[in-house]
Amino acid sequence: MNFKKLLITLMAVINVIMTFGVANNARASSVPGIKNHYWRTYRRVYLKHHVIAERIHCVNPIYQGQRIQLKRIKRGSKVFVMGTRTSYPWYIKGKKFRNTSTDFWVVNRSSSKWLSLHRPSSHR
Repeated sequence: MNFKKLLITLMAVINVIMTFGVANNARASSVPGIKNHYWRTYRRVYLKHHVIAERIHCVNPIYQGQRIQLKRIKRGSKVFVMGTRTSYPWYIKGKKFRNTSTDFWVVNRSSSKWLSLHRPSSHR
C-alpha cells in the first residue's frame, strides 16, 4: 500500500515538474497575408530585407500615376504599411515617407515576407 502511495505521489511530482518546469520561449511570428483584413489600416512593421519604396504622383485614374522618386529602406527600419487590393500592393508611411493629397509612397511586393510584426533581434 505504501508503495502505491509513493508511486502516485512521485508521478504527480514529475507531472508538475514537466508541466511548469520547462521553459517555453516560443513566439508566434507569422504575418497575415496581403489579402487579410488585418492590413486595411496602417500597421507598424519592421523590415526583414532592404526594399525600394516608390513615390507616386496621383492622377485620375490611379493606374496612370507617375513614379517621381525612389528610396531604399534599410533592413530593420520601422515603417507603417497598409495592404490594399488596388493597383499598388502596399501603401507605406513613416518618418521619411509623408503622404500628401497629390503624392503617396508604395512598395511593389506581392507578398508579406519582407516585413515582420516584431522588432528584429540584434544578434544572429
